[in-house]
Amino acid sequence: MNPITNTKNLQKLNERELQMGLSGTNSSWHSDYKESAWIFIGGLPYDLTEGDIICVFSQYGEIVNINMVRDKKTGKSKGYAFLCYEDQRSTVLAVDNFNGMTLCRRIIRVDHVKDYKPPKEKKGEELDELTKKVREEGCGPNIDLIEQGKPDATSLKKPDIEEIPKDVVKKEKLDKQKKKRRRSSTSESSDDAQRKTTRDKKKKRKEKKAKKKKSRKRAKAHQAVGFSFSITHEGLDVDFDWEALKVIWRAGVRSWKKRLARFTNSVRAGVYPGTLSTWLASVGIASALYMAGFQFFGLPFLISRFFPDTSYLIMGRGKPTDGELFGCVVAGSAMWISTVVFYRYTLKALLLYKGWLYEERGPGAKPSLVTRAWMLTLCMMTKGPALLYCYQYSLPHLSLPSLKETTEKYLLSVRPLQTDEQFERTKKMAKEFQDTIGKKLQRYLWLKSWWCSNYVSDWWEEYVYLRGRSPIMVNSNFYGIDAILFQPTHIQAARAANVAYAALLFRRLIYRQELQPIKVQFLVPLCSWQYERVFNTTRIPGIEVDVIKHRDDSDHIVVYHKGRYFKVPVYHRGRLLYPCELEIQMQHILSSDEHPDKGEEKLAAMTAGERTPWAIARQQYFARGNNRIALNAVEQAAFVLVLDDQDFDYDPTDHSKLDKFGRLMLHGKGYDRWFDKSFNLVVGRNGRIGFNAEHS
Repeated sequence: MNPITNTKNLQKLNERELQMGLSGTNSSWHSDYKESAWIFIGGLPYDLTEGDIICVFSQYGEIVNINMVRDKKTGKSKGYAFLCYEDQRSTVLAVDNFNGMTLCRRIIRVDHVKDYKPPKEKKGEELDELTKKVREEGCGPNIDLIEQGKPDATSLKKPDIEEIPKDVVKKEKLDKQKKKRRRSSTSESSDDAQRKTTRDKKKKRKEKKAKKKKSRKRAKAHQAVGFSFSITHEGLDVDFDWEALKVIWRAGVRSWKKRLARFTNSVRAGVYPGTLSTWLASVGIASALYMAGFQFFGLPFLISRFFPDTSYLIMGRGKPTDGELFGCVVAGSAMWISTVVFYRYTLKALLLYKGWLYEERGPGAKPSLVTRAWMLTLCMMTKGPALLYCYQYSLPHLSLPSLKETTEKYLLSVRPLQTDEQFERTKKMAKEFQDTIGKKLQRYLWLKSWWCSNYVSDWWEEYVYLRGRSPIMVNSNFYGIDAILFQPTHIQAARAANVAYAALLFRRLIYRQELQPIKVQFLVPLCSWQYERVFNTTRIPGIEVDVIKHRDDSDHIVVYHKGRYFKVPVYHRGRLLYPCELEIQMQHILSSDEHPDKGEEKLAAMTAGERTPWAIARQQYFARGNNRIALNAVEQAAFVLVLDDQDFDYDPTDHSKLDKFGRLMLHGKGYDRWFDKSFNLVVGRNGRIGFNAEHS
């Protein structure tokens, strides 16, 4: 049966039971626990958190408290918990529907709890009124039973019950008299009563929202929810968090804008040097040639056969048909694409020339005639503005050396390292390799060299960098220091804000491909793919091999200061924050006197050690829960900004200060740099800056 239908049926049975006056009898075993709103949940998977349990059990009522029993030493869940509802009737629904249910491939047990005492609050912990009431009195509702002796006409015959004592009857009469006196003493005018009712309703709504927020905080449900839906005894409860929905909407719009811009730039770079204006010119030339009598090998006539003749409706007979006009567009587009392809292969052929590398340089030296002609042609073809990636499809592939040349270079490189006997043995092995399996492997390399632009780059990245299991802190990462002869400011927060703002502007230039490609001697373009992974990139540890993870976009950075990590948003309503706005956030971090959480201060030391232990620890302790959320915030950030608590100095008379500057940029304290990140910007206490970058 549908769970919602089952819930409605159970609710009808409970109402029918109240109407018949059976709620005070032992007709239902649930009545033994009518004074307690706590339930026991056992057999839970050990990786579930309080938030996960709330998501499952909140469909039958509002949850006001939860106690998941954890190990005091490790903090891990023991597999059972106690949960309190706002309404005691919700416990009946939860026990009837959840007991014996399969949750994450485990059968859970749900049962009532009688006389449960919640754990005492910790010292210094502030409790709200609702929590105090729950922990002191419990959540069992005081339900007034239907008056005995006045059954409904449609109800069944009332069972025999014991006689009510006289003192109880007197007490009930006194209570009724007190209620009547209160009502008479608090009588007001109709207008005042209506206003008071309106104020009370608003107050109740505010209290209800405040209770929901406080209960979410107590249950550690810190994630923003844009839409919540729950079933209660009062009906359906639908709640919208408009602020969260606005944030989601802005993030979606920003993401789609960037995707559209990226797609547009990719198309522009893919058809370089072609543009929209040159395409229109090609179509116009093709149309003019067709009107002059050039048939384009019968292409317009062939295409016109698939179009109905509607030209007489517009221009009269004897004019070109729609099919012929479309054929001219196709012919012009073909001319345009052919020109683009010819340009690319011509530029690729020119870039294959390496004679300019060996020309004489210096005063009075003149290049050869061939080199001068090559330089003039290349200058004409690369003249004008270009996008960052526009030359990527015109760069020549990495040339594959012959098998003989490879073995000769190998023997030449190992000769200084071996004795005569060892070298003779190596020569025999090289000769055997060249005559046997080497030829087969050479054919594979030849095929791969035609398939990709660089046949060795993916192998080089994997086997030289990503498969290395030694620490990357000193074996792979590199560093850079500030311009030592110039220091714009000594204020740490101001320098950090300006450097972060400049880095984010540089990232915007990469996204928009507004950077000019690097050219050797302003002539020979170089590969620009290295810009793609400068930002939003992290090296993820693996047991045997690491993985480079790159995100298309990121709207925050992570700031590290005195063992604490801060997630700092850098956009507000789609606008990049100005340096003055970023400086306020940096100063707030520097002025904060909060202490780091347990295990937070030296967490980055895992990225500085061996790769395999870090990968194992990541799988065991950072795969779920709050640890996973915190780790994702670091790995998905644009970059990491470190506000160091030391000065970085340069003194022409004391070289040890510059040496210390370089050492701090290379490794710091060993735990204050996130070495897996593409780069860490480091700002000293005196305003000096530097960086630490991951090599792969």
